[in-house]
Amino acid sequence: MIRLQRVVVVDFTGRLGNRLILLSHLIAAGMEYGFEVWNLAFKSYADGFEAFQKNDFCMWPESLGVVLPAWMHRPLRRMIKVMAVHCPARSVLDFYDRSGLGTIFLDSDEFVALRKQHRNLVLWGYDFRCPNLVEKHGKLLRSLFRPSAGVRQKVDSWKARSGLIGKEWSTLHVRRGDYREFEEGRYYYQADDYLAWVDSLREMGRPVVVCGDDEEICLKLASKAGVLLGPGEPFSDLFAMSESTLIAGPPSTFSGWAAWRGGKKLLVLSRSQQKLNEAEARFPDLV
Repeated sequence: MIRLQRVVVVDFTGRLGNRLILLSHLIAAGMEYGFEVWNLAFKSYADGFEAFQKNDFCMWPESLGVVLPAWMHRPLRRMIKVMAVHCPARSVLDFYDRSGLGTIFLDSDEFVALRKQHRNLVLWGYDFRCPNLVEKHGKLLRSLFRPSAGVRQKVDSWKARSGLIGKEWSTLHVRRGDYREFEEGRYYYQADDYLAWVDSLREMGRPVVVCGDDEEICLKLASKAGVLLGPGEPFSDLFAMSESTLIAGPPSTFSGWAAWRGGKKLLVLSRSQQKLNEAEARFPDLV
């Protein structure tokens, strides 16, 4: 009887937040149904995570101690895709392209059927989800995504320098960069928006940390009393953010995953000049 043994990801599905969300859902499904996950497309971010730092195939569960030269990663991903698309023995290696077709739920009848037809399935696309299984296996998933020792040290050193050890704080996520074009700039907020939001967070009585990709705006915000700059590096910002009491910012998989991983509330700022109200913050689902 054919049974799915592993899923393989070679497609770059956005940046760190997107790839974390996809990987989290796939591993949750693997935990439930007993298949391996090989995410070669996560390699560029593997150094930030203890479980994947020395795992060249970004496998779960880790079972191969294979170390590849850096130059091999791209041709290997391409080779796997070509083999999956053109392989004549479909039950050995197959290609499932979901890009542009909407969400497929990994606990759905459709995916159950796929699991009975293929041993090794190369997945292409971003919208593979199983929120019920993420919730079911949430504790184990969160423990799996521990920061690497180097990232943990950077976060702890930053907390000590910033006087935040043993304290609660709020985080404002400043996301601009690629948001100039994303959805026609809908979430490309201006400095005045972030200045108003940081003032609202300060009024809550906790220190405020600002993390983001616009150094000029972050420095301007950090000039205010009670406002601190985050560690300033993506992995460290991610895990520092996950330790804050409240995270606020535009819609972003980066801040959404951080809030989920830390079990913290997230306040999504979905429009310019939005009034910041802590009562509207929610514990996010991983979507």
